[in-house]
Amino acid sequence: MTGQELCKHLEALKALRMQWEVFAQQCYQYSWPVRGVMFGQEASLSPDEVQAQAKNLLAAMMDSTATDAGNILASSLVSGMTPAASRWFGWKSVEKDEPGELKDWLEDKATQIHAEIHASNYDPIGFEAMIDVVAAGMAAIYIDEGTDTPFSFELWPLHSCYFASTRRDGTIDTIFYCYSLTAQQAVKEYGGRVSEDIREAFAKGPYKRFQFFQAIFPKDVDGNEPPKKKDVLLPYASYHVELNKKRIVRSGGYSTFPVAVPCWLRLPNSVYAQGPMASCLADIKTLNRGEKIILDNAEWQMAGMWGGVDDGVLNPKTVRLGPKKLVMMSSKDSMFPLNPPGDVRIGDGLMDKKRASIRRILMADQLEPAEKGPAMTATEVHYRINLLRQLLGPMFGRIQTFLPTLVTRCFFIRLKQGKLGPLPPALRERTVRLQYISPLARSQQLEDVAAMDRLEQDLLAKEKFVPGAVDIYDWDEAGRKKAEFLGVPQVLVLDKNKVTEIRKIKEDRAAQAAQASGKPAGQSGGGMAGMGDMSAAMGA
Repeated sequence: MTGQELCKHLEALKALRMQWEVFAQQCYQYSWPVRGVMFGQEASLSPDEVQAQAKNLLAAMMDSTATDAGNILASSLVSGMTPAASRWFGWKSVEKDEPGELKDWLEDKATQIHAEIHASNYDPIGFEAMIDVVAAGMAAIYIDEGTDTPFSFELWPLHSCYFASTRRDGTIDTIFYCYSLTAQQAVKEYGGRVSEDIREAFAKGPYKRFQFFQAIFPKDVDGNEPPKKKDVLLPYASYHVELNKKRIVRSGGYSTFPVAVPCWLRLPNSVYAQGPMASCLADIKTLNRGEKIILDNAEWQMAGMWGGVDDGVLNPKTVRLGPKKLVMMSSKDSMFPLNPPGDVRIGDGLMDKKRASIRRILMADQLEPAEKGPAMTATEVHYRINLLRQLLGPMFGRIQTFLPTLVTRCFFIRLKQGKLGPLPPALRERTVRLQYISPLARSQQLEDVAAMDRLEQDLLAKEKFVPGAVDIYDWDEAGRKKAEFLGVPQVLVLDKNKVTEIRKIKEDRAAQAAQASGKPAGQSGGGMAGMGDMSAAMGA
């Protein structure tokens, strides 16, 4: 593919994104203006220009309820899906008879990659990405090998990203990312493959900026011919193009799609999405308009309004009111205060309703700790958080679809670097699936845990009156399932073979002890009978 063809694809993607970016820019304007300034800009702005435009937009904002509620929702998304304090994913064999060696290896590598993800720069990038998701409905996280850290995460600004999909299900697998480099940066990055214009600018003034874009998309594979080896190893093509000259300055490929794209609510027949901020945009606009009216009315009431009689002595054009000032007039009735119309209290009530509506739509009222009522115990707080996660889990379902891309990309990076060690032989014969054990995922399984607890209590109660009632229940498998639902590390749960070995050892020891004491092997030495035997032995 040539540079001209890639530029045509970029222009087509820009046209397809035009309607979405207008709406996304409005959502940013009333929440995080600095992140939406660049939408619709043909050329990259300098940081000073971006700050200047954002400053004007911030001055026009009369209320920050949407920003505060959006920050709470973004923080909840990160803590619920990808918390740094606890591992939020793992791998598990699809087949039931998973060997202990394979289970231990999968657990060890999941723990390793989780630690390496959060030892890199994912945590700040993840939070900023969720801010983009709340405002515009999507984000773009580029994942690559790190230099000083295992991975390098880069949040690509949404205004510079153009998405597409070659798949029927609409999963994003194509991205065009626009960026700018100074002449010095371009020469250092791409060397002699840049155009003559950049080389001349580098000689004269190295800080002039030039436009580039990177195109990542699946390689075309002819179904009638066997795929080439390089297309199997690197199924995604990558091109870096100098935009003005339509010149390819670098080409390569990726073994996995390197950009994770979380989405909130996918628009029909589109790869773009809408965030929760769009649902309350009307309330936000009304709140800002109402706050401006209230502030104007409050200024009138605090500073006052005055009327004057133009009697030839009092000149309304030159009179200045203020403390320690003398105003000449023929009569004290020449000036009189005016009571401005309107009632600020009515406006305050209406605006409070709008604030509550915004916080409810952005779920900030559910996610914040309860301030009213008596203080809750730790158990009550834990139960309330899990209940909220059960309610919010279906809403967050689509946004979790970016996690397989993120984890798979990190896994293959470390595998290529040889940092995962030798693969266990059992892995080649089995299918392994990614399993989420984040707090948000675990909260959806608490009903299963509660049902198991109720059944176990019922069986134990019946056992007192109906011997053998507990025999219908597989207690070992129930324990394993509970551990899985609650997110207990699998290395702490023994497999069936190890449990059988431990029980066999216990039985052998019990038989030896019984033989030594002269009792039959099947007789128990525990309980009250055991206590009686021990008392008799001590008396003897």
